[in-house]
Amino acid sequence: RRVLFRSYHFSRFDGSLITAAVSVERIAGSQFAEVSVCIGDCDATHAPTLSPTPYNCLSEKVDFEVNIVTDNYPKETTWELVNKCNEETILSGGPYDDPLTSYSHSILADCQAEYAFIIHDAYGDGICCNYGEGSYEVKREDSSILIGGKYGPSEESKFGSCPSMAVP
Repeated sequence: RRVLFRSYHFSRFDGSLITAAVSVERIAGSQFAEVSVCIGDCDATHAPTLSPTPYNCLSEKVDFEVNIVTDNYPKETTWELVNKCNEETILSGGPYDDPLTSYSHSILADCQAEYAFIIHDAYGDGICCNYGEGSYEVKREDSSILIGGKYGPSEESKFGSCPSMAVP
């Protein structure tokens, strides 16, 4: 089972923002996919159910990449990628020095794990869109799994799942 999730933010005519969350799940053994869309208040009650996101591991370790494009105030941005199975921070970044600059970070990490990507903005306005067009992207094996930039003081997104414990 492979699930792709994207969250998009749109500006309304009055300047307020609206969120659209889209998930696409390929139906095994077919050319069809199930698509879920949430527009507006995409909280846990209304958002597509995606956590934890299963992933077919072909090896024990996989490449993760975090790409950050800073806004006009890069020193406000920090983030971490945490393995939720053992609470270990496996990758982190920021604060940054250069505005409107692209930064890339990568690591080889456990395939079978639940991860949390947490991004913070010290001022509380995210990295898009009031003071520059900043963004973030998290990839696993060259496939985008998280994309964003419009948030408040912080945003946390989870994906994957912890391996089942064998019972003797």
